[in-house]
Amino acid sequence: MEYINIGTDKILREYMCDVIDTDRFYKPAGGLWCTDYNSAIPNRAKWLDYMLCYPSVYCQKMDENDPFRQKGVIVDVNAGARVFDLVGPESFEEFKRKYGRDGHISYEELSKHYDAVHIGVSNAFGDTPDQRERFLRIYAVDSLCVFDLDIVDGYRKVKIEVEPFDYESGYIDYWPDYTMDISSEKVTIPQVSQLYMEVYNRVMHYYRSLISEKSRDVSNYFLASTIGKEILSQFAKELQKLKEQEQLDEKKVAYAIATKVLRR
Repeated sequence: MEYINIGTDKILREYMCDVIDTDRFYKPAGGLWCTDYNSAIPNRAKWLDYMLCYPSVYCQKMDENDPFRQKGVIVDVNAGARVFDLVGPESFEEFKRKYGRDGHISYEELSKHYDAVHIGVSNAFGDTPDQRERFLRIYAVDSLCVFDLDIVDGYRKVKIEVEPFDYESGYIDYWPDYTMDISSEKVTIPQVSQLYMEVYNRVMHYYRSLISEKSRDVSNYFLASTIGKEILSQFAKELQKLKEQEQLDEKKVAYAIATKVLRR
């Protein structure tokens, strides 16, 4: 099965963040997020189609990049992957019953048993109309969250050119179009380097020596962010080596390590 992620043209294990439940319990932080990709319609991406319905919002989400020139990857997920299909009220109730926490669904718990979760938005979810509305507002298109990169057999890079428009005006009366240039070369995700593992092990030791047992059990987005900043400060030299020798973004590495440490 193929899925598409928009925002990066490189998948690295060093950047992969473990899934952490957030206050917005319908959507976790971490993982590799994709949307369904239909090779029969090779130049369309559902998420991009949806976002371009709201051009000003789209440009705000892409504020770190040129909104009219985007990168992406088409991800090939192997057929043997353990994927939990969240496709209707019954599967939602099964999710909450088997992998729930405090009466809510928990993606952290689910990730201990499955390699990914596929979320279909054609059906409504939740116990009440308000919950269903919130769920569908968060997941506008069918989505896949990959927990384990081992299920990805490889990926192809995508270059996206969006038709320019004046998004600062706050309103345009047409739907911007785009083109996708899809590479035929399939890229395999490499294993993490020895240097990365050395840094990770030192961070784990540092974390365990400073954080109390109670705090270690707290897994939330804000704590991960705080720990990530602390790790970045304490391990600046090691992270600099990763940047120089492995050509890695040290901030992404620091945050990814933080989420992994929090799960231990």
